[in-house]
Amino acid sequence: MTESETKEIEPRVITFLKALYSHTTATVSPHAIVRSLTDDARNTGIEILTYTAFLSRKGCVVRTSKDDLEARYFVDQIEKLVA
Repeated sequence: MTESETKEIEPRVITFLKALYSHTTATVSPHAIVRSLTDDARNTGIEILTYTAFLSRKGCVVRTSKDDLEARYFVDQIEKLVA
């Protein structure tokens, strides 16, 4: 699409000469998505610790910079599930 055609659909858009338009996609706010996922997790009883360093693990006990935690499952930086 040309820049002028794009502005007819979305006047606030910033483009460089051309744009791609898709009827089935949309823009989102990553911050809003993460906030929603965090809220959903907390509402189901999941505890999220921020600014907390992992120090060690022994069995079901994880030692952190804030406290020792005991649970069946831990997620470290949302990268891996520790069972």
